[in-house]
Amino acid sequence: MKEKTLIVAPFAALLICTLLLTQTSNFTVYASPGDSFGNDIVWIAVYQGGVLKANFSASGGSVRVDAGVQVDFVVCIRFNASLAGSQSEAVQYTRVLATISYGSGNYIWQDKELNNTSVAGPSGGFYWLREVGNWTSNLPQAGVTYTCTFKYQGYY
Repeated sequence: MKEKTLIVAPFAALLICTLLLTQTSNFTVYASPGDSFGNDIVWIAVYQGGVLKANFSASGGSVRVDAGVQVDFVVCIRFNASLAGSQSEAVQYTRVLATISYGSGNYIWQDKELNNTSVAGPSGGFYWLREVGNWTSNLPQAGVTYTCTFKYQGYY
């Protein structure tokens, strides 16, 4: 009886690991560089089911998410206060575009503009803006690696 248990236990563990790994997707996150005024993406957060999966600096990184579940991106940008006279102008003068791709030339989003949900400041010479994008359709597929690129644009 013990011999059978020893053989079944490793097989069951291997099966569980295989099922867990095939139910996830990988994301590689990138952010565009800032401009000469110091306007830049400060950080990017990835949420799934209201749970923070990863928080990246502007240099980006990789994260694993669950397949078939909505993914929410929150991007914080800073905008030089000398270029806008108010918070509403800071919102008008900036945007963040997101592209999610996989494979060769397959896109979920291509330069989709994120929604501004809040702005603070000026503080430290900058307005601080929060931009949000919600991936709600064609959700991540198991075993697929996605590339997510966030691009800051300023109009001043």
